[in-house]
Amino acid sequence: MQRRAAAVLIGLFLLAAVGAYALVATAAAPQITIADPAVELTAGDTATVGGQAYTLSAVDAAGATLESTEADARYTETWAADGEVTLGGQAYTVGVDGDRARLTAVVDEEAVLAADPAATGEVVTIGGERYVVRGDNVLVPAAAYFDPETVTVQEGSVVTYDGQARVVEQVDTDGVQLAWRAERTTETQLAPGEEVTLGAESYVVHIADGTRLQLVADRSVYAAQTAQIAAFERLVSGLWGVFIVSVLSVVFLAGFAFLPSRY
Repeated sequence: MQRRAAAVLIGLFLLAAVGAYALVATAAAPQITIADPAVELTAGDTATVGGQAYTLSAVDAAGATLESTEADARYTETWAADGEVTLGGQAYTVGVDGDRARLTAVVDEEAVLAADPAATGEVVTIGGERYVVRGDNVLVPAAAYFDPETVTVQEGSVVTYDGQARVVEQVDTDGVQLAWRAERTTETQLAPGEEVTLGAESYVVHIADGTRLQLVADRSVYAAQTAQIAAFERLVSGLWGVFIVSVLSVVFLAGFAFLPSRY
């Protein structure tokens, strides 16, 4: 009697396990399908959104990269007071005096002294001032001897820096602020399912087949399909739970059925 009842239950649990596994094996996972995206691009394509042109430089299942170019972007840079900059291959120290800045060339003093046969190569400090000692023991003020090149700049001055003309916008205690205009290329990284704002519009990012970037303006369409996928995944998880519990029950009942009877 014990084995007969166990056999019936085993059959029922096996039936449940087979049914659950069959459903899992044959179920087709729903996919997000966007019939009418606001923007659709493949690698190398360009689209204009909000007056700005965007080029899809890379795309795969993990995400996409959009590149946009601004032809006349504004750049700024600050030369820190008491810092050092290089112009035309020459290093200069930056000294600020009110609304002006003096750029003083950095001199290789050792090289200058070594090239002067009239100098002893010695530099001494007397009363806080530096002097170069000449061979005839004449002391020459270091500032006059080395005579570093100086460049004075103020608001509105134009300097050539990194091969480009730049305008001095401001001089203050922090240093010299320069500004210039040039082309700027910006990369925007996109991940599936995230929201991105291009111009004044917001879109949901979808990657179709790992090769096409789709920007979806109607979030409700995208949300409804992701909800269907989430429901499907919950269903599959539940079926796997039924399968595992059923198999464990079969093993338990089989072992229980063959326990020796006390009667």
